[in-house]
Amino acid sequence: MANLPFALSAGMGLNAFFAFTVCGVNGYSWQTALLAVFIEGVLFIILSLTKVREAIFNCIPLTLKQAVSVGIGIFIAFIGLQNVGFP
Repeated sequence: MANLPFALSAGMGLNAFFAFTVCGVNGYSWQTALLAVFIEGVLFIILSLTKVREAIFNCIPLTLKQAVSVGIGIFIAFIGLQNVGFP
C-alpha cells in the first residue's frame, strides 16, 4: 500500500485551478469546489486500485513525461516572477 500515494496526490494538481478559476473567476462556492476535489480523489483511488492509472502512466513516452515536468516548473517560475513584479 505504500506505493499508492492516496493521501498526497489525489486532488493536489487541481487545488490552484479550483481556488483561482472555479471559485475566483467562475464564482462557485468553496463547498462546490471541495466536493469536486473529493469526487476526483475518489476516482483517483478507484483508478489506482484497478491498475488503470498505472497502465495510462506506462503508455506515456518518457520524453513527454519529462517535458510536462519542465513545463510545470517553468509555469511555476513564471507565476513567481509575476508575483514579485518582474516584467
